[in-house]
Amino acid sequence: MKIFFDTKSLPFLIDCDPGADDVFALLWSLVLHNKRATPLQLKAITTVGGNVSSDHTYSNAFKMLEFTGTTDIPVGKDMRPVMGSADASHIHGEDGIG
Repeated sequence: MKIFFDTKSLPFLIDCDPGADDVFALLWSLVLHNKRATPLQLKAITTVGGNVSSDHTYSNAFKMLEFTGTTDIPVGKDMRPVMGSADASHIHGEDGIG
C-alpha cells in the first residue's frame, strides 16, 4: 500500500497551555507560519489550563498572535478544569509567562 500526501502543505494544530515553555514553541510556529518558511500550515491553536488557569493560557495565546502580527489563526479554549494540576502562578507569574 502506498500513502500519498502533499508535501508542499502539511496542516497542523497546536494544543498547548501557553505558559513559560509553550509560549516559545508557539512563537516559533507563528513566525514560521507568517514567513511561509515551512510546508507546515498552522490551522488552529487550542489551549488548556496548565501551570495557570485556562483563562490565562487562552489570553497568552492571543498575546502571541498579536506579538507576531498573526490574524488568520483561530484559538479555542478548553473550559474543563485540569484535575490534579496545581496553580503555579507563584512560580511562573500570575499569567504563567511572568
